[in-house]
Amino acid sequence: MSPFEKPSFTTKPSRPVTEKIVTELKDEFGTVHARTEEYIDDPIRPAHYLEGGIDVFKYGKANFSKEELRGYFKGNIIKYITRFNKKNGVEDLRKAERFLEELIELEESN
Repeated sequence: MSPFEKPSFTTKPSRPVTEKIVTELKDEFGTVHARTEEYIDDPIRPAHYLEGGIDVFKYGKANFSKEELRGYFKGNIIKYITRFNKKNGVEDLRKAERFLEELIELEESN
């Protein structure tokens, strides 16, 4: 999968807001292609994660080593679990769950 593909959401968004994002993507030959996508404003994967047409999860999978991805996922799991009762409550637990799902997928990919 390309880091430019529309993300699929595994969690139900708490705010059913949509917005259009226009991105300019360059292909391997330097040709610029404009693309408009509609994304749900999901607190787990908010629209700002997709600015510039890049999904940060897919970008990491395409460009980081397995060890780097493992650290990224683990660090975010720890961050969201340790702050949930001080900041965003269940929303932070769902974010931790999302990173845990990614970590499990990474570990099962052997």
